[in-house]
Amino acid sequence: MAADDIKDPRFVTSMFPLAITDGSIGFDSIRRDEVRKVINSHLKMLLLTNPGEIISDSKFGVGLYKHLFLLENEPQILNLQNRIESQISKYLPYLNNFRVIIDSSKVLENKLAVRILYVISETMREETLDFIVTEDSTTTIASGTTSDSLVTLGDILSERS
Repeated sequence: MAADDIKDPRFVTSMFPLAITDGSIGFDSIRRDEVRKVINSHLKMLLLTNPGEIISDSKFGVGLYKHLFLLENEPQILNLQNRIESQISKYLPYLNNFRVIIDSSKVLENKLAVRILYVISETMREETLDFIVTEDSTTTIASGTTSDSLVTLGDILSERS
């Protein structure tokens, strides 16, 4: 980042976690045309943070990992989509055009998948973010529009062993 880029309106925020690339004068920044990275980072933090972990707001977070060891018909699993939608609406109000899809069909195998489709209002392009959570890892898959893709969350879950 050049010295005259410090107040450049093309940048929206710093990368998180904060990092400095050799030769830069400050933290690496996210350009306005890469705003998808910020949104995906915010979604990841929202989904993986357990409620109560953030001292300043004990209601923040979904805590996907705690859902792994539940049965498919437990209220926490059945209400997971509503919980995610309400968390996004409350904590990420700039995302007002989104859809949440849950695949809990393999929760008995300690696998859970969440797909979030959202539209960035400036570009009107649909983005997709998939979270595949297993007992020992989280896989995040970000891509552009998936309307032409035949890959379902169930297919992705079946591949993860």
